[in-house]
Amino acid sequence: MTAPTSPDVAIIGSGINALTAAALLARSGKRVAVFEREAVAGGCMRSEELAEGVTYDPLATTFVLWVTGGAHGALGADLARHGVEFCATDTPTGVLLPDGRALTYTTDRAANVAAFDAAHDGDGAQLARDLDAFGADAGLLFGLMGGDPWSKQTAKLLAKEAWKRKPRGLATVMGGALQPMRSWLESAFESDLSRALWAPWCLHAGLGPEAAFSGQMGKVIGFALEAASAPVVKGGRLQHGARPDCHHRGTWRQRPHVGRGRRDHP
Repeated sequence: MTAPTSPDVAIIGSGINALTAAALLARSGKRVAVFEREAVAGGCMRSEELAEGVTYDPLATTFVLWVTGGAHGALGADLARHGVEFCATDTPTGVLLPDGRALTYTTDRAANVAAFDAAHDGDGAQLARDLDAFGADAGLLFGLMGGDPWSKQTAKLLAKEAWKRKPRGLATVMGGALQPMRSWLESAFESDLSRALWAPWCLHAGLGPEAAFSGQMGKVIGFALEAASAPVVKGGRLQHGARPDCHHRGTWRQRPHVGRGRRDHP
């Protein structure tokens, strides 16, 4: 394909959000140019050779929120056409403590409830209540996480939810969503096994255990793992040179020379 001299959109960096934006814009007919300073695309999506014949992903590993999101629904067929295949298991996560005790989390709600109750009576029932509560609010929370906060669509979503829940009810949901991970785990579960299984997952979302919303992200991930497991890319990201699809008016520039830029203000 001949590279367009004047792209409609230039995207700096080639992480998952940049590549998704580039692919969707290119499919809509825009001429897109992606610029990446590294020799390999993907940002945190990368694979490296740990040992001879052993490939692993040191940064982004699982794609549960990707495969359950709208972008995958739009781009999944293109990814499959380029050979990207997601693999999953019915036991997506677990924890092993130094004393040998272990707890696994599966895609089966009844099995999870039984396992958490075995760790401490009542932990399983609490897990079910928390996930059911999140499921009841999933439309609102996923809508806010995936939308532009200043868009008309978000304003309409909040207005609809305020009418349905009443303003105080909506405020209660939004306030509860700010709970940190530590607060959620210490108030919800008695077993250190139950807490240890969830504790690292706030880091997966880029949040610390004391950060606002980190507890909500724990519930998001628990809900998503149960629904879709923890998909990984077969063969690792190294097997798939992530870049905008050139069949959709995209161009790709690795390690471009960048001179001094100037922005003219009107």
